[in-house]
Amino acid sequence: MIGNANYRSWEPLGTPHEDARRVTEVLRDHYGFKVRTLIDATRSDILRALAKLREELTEDDHLLVYYSGHGSWDKANLQGYWVPVDGDTDSVANHVSSNDITDQLSVMRSRQILVVADACFSGVLVRSVADSLDAGSAGLPRDAWLAQQSAVTGRKVLSSGNIREVLDGGAGRHSIFAAAFLRALKKRDAPFEARELYQDLAPAVERAAQGFGEQQEPQFGALRHAGHVGGDFVYVPSAGLRG
Repeated sequence: MIGNANYRSWEPLGTPHEDARRVTEVLRDHYGFKVRTLIDATRSDILRALAKLREELTEDDHLLVYYSGHGSWDKANLQGYWVPVDGDTDSVANHVSSNDITDQLSVMRSRQILVVADACFSGVLVRSVADSLDAGSAGLPRDAWLAQQSAVTGRKVLSSGNIREVLDGGAGRHSIFAAAFLRALKKRDAPFEARELYQDLAPAVERAAQGFGEQQEPQFGALRHAGHVGGDFVYVPSAGLRG
């Protein structure tokens, strides 16, 4: 969990701390995740944390990386960037590029990795949505289908928008994306795919943005250049927990 709000050079943001805190609670308490949270992380903090996960995780682990903060992108090389709190406004030299992210994730042993990015221009991370949204159970029982999806090496990304700016705030103490993400997570009590969560939250985010006169379209698909083979990230709620 990465929540960046108090920037040294960029305009401060209002919601990433609370977004990271609340998503941490839901993933930990409702889904049994072991969560590490970085608040106001520098470039070194982020890359060091990813490198540590690379050392520790096994093929039986599933990894979810959540980022909330400023984002930027370079039209010339089609690179997206997460802006660390020590990031400059006039140079991307010390930003965390999409290549930095995929270089780390592509060599991790975890079978399934999901990146959830609530930042401007985060849609640049998505390779394609076509292969992710047309999936069906192929006639298998649901439990068998989810087990099959989870067993294949997958690298997916769920972004709060396309290659444009997104809203910071709009839902009380949360961004409109974080609020929809939390609602979609909290209401489920049986295993489900990340694809299903996306299909649940995307219309809610789009409607909320329209209420502010903005266009914001969450994206979901394979993470570019990260070694995606197939399958999907499967969430498994803990028994007896709701809301």
